[in-house]
Amino acid sequence: MASMREIMGKEQLTVNDIRYNNKVNLFTDIVASTGITRNDLAIKNNISFMTAKNIVDELLEKDLIEEHLLNSSVGRKPTALKVKSCYGNVVCINLSSINELFYIIYDLRGVKLASEVLTFKPHEKTIDEKLAVMLDAIKTSLQHISTETIGITALVPGIYYDDTDMLRFAVDSELEDLHIKSVLNEAFNIENIQIVHDTLAFANAEYELDNLAEYSQFYLYCGEGVGGCFMNNDGTPVLGENLLAGEIGNIIHAWSYAGEPIRLETLLSTAEMRQRLPEEYREMSFHDVFRMKESDREIEAVVNEAFRAASEMLYNVIWLFNPSKIVVDSYCREYADAIVEHAEDFLNHHFKDGFLYKTKITAAKSDEYHTMKWCMKYTRLCWIEQIISPRTDLELISARKEGVV
Repeated sequence: MASMREIMGKEQLTVNDIRYNNKVNLFTDIVASTGITRNDLAIKNNISFMTAKNIVDELLEKDLIEEHLLNSSVGRKPTALKVKSCYGNVVCINLSSINELFYIIYDLRGVKLASEVLTFKPHEKTIDEKLAVMLDAIKTSLQHISTETIGITALVPGIYYDDTDMLRFAVDSELEDLHIKSVLNEAFNIENIQIVHDTLAFANAEYELDNLAEYSQFYLYCGEGVGGCFMNNDGTPVLGENLLAGEIGNIIHAWSYAGEPIRLETLLSTAEMRQRLPEEYREMSFHDVFRMKESDREIEAVVNEAFRAASEMLYNVIWLFNPSKIVVDSYCREYADAIVEHAEDFLNHHFKDGFLYKTKITAAKSDEYHTMKWCMKYTRLCWIEQIISPRTDLELISARKEGVV
């Protein structure tokens, strides 16, 4: 998602586009602050004081913000601008694992107001029953929060299609029959509901952590499922014709002796790896299994096969995308660290010309809470666009496709 400030300099923007972007930027700065002056807004956004004043006056007229006097010992007392006190909070839901659902409720500045992790035994309840438990818990939490909920984000482990309100290629097939946006709309009566592929959210959160000027990134996630995401130098993700770009777990990595294709996910997925081990290992956590690799030859063989497959795939990624950086992530940090270590050895060996191999490879620094914070900011931006924009929904969709918002 390109930020407003990043696209300000694009030549194709009209005067109306620039004013719209200024308005979104200024309102975002006000919403994210505990109080900010007109002068500070002008300086921060590199615009004139009168431009900032005119936009602020419009936001005041729409009753979206309010003014508060600042303490000053001399002269005229300045005023600070804040978002209207009735706004707001954002609910962020993580559905990446159907047996461990969790949510965080943030205020508009990113302060956590409530959170809860809900753990279920496998096959204990249907996905509808689990969601009902979580939605009841969220409603209970919201009863103790005085502000209005301005949006909801749901992280999902699959490709979400808004036109049908359904997931495809989900890690858990139960989710593919779930109309998640309809469920959330019915439960909370909110229009601003954003459904985001979890790998895309993880990749965005990781990209933002480095805070570099321009760099490209390939993000690889190895957990119960395997996914990927390539982000261009401006931080925009490559999504593909049917939003399938980056679904690296589904590529064919090898062929079986019977002539059947072996997908990369079969070799790298923590769930699939456990299934290839003796039955006594299958109910153990992957963390425990992975830590036994030095003392158990069967585990060592399966893990080493995964390391080889990951290293070969990342070698190909460098030739395919030539990213500035590769990030490897997993809920099992030891697994991600080990993939990085083996891939570095493999890449250093096969890229003997240092001119060709400039890609930095590292384990992820972000965690699920950074990802949820990114979701909060994304949903907050969607709300800001909706309430201040004179554009139609079709114009906003077109602008997003062009990287304008």
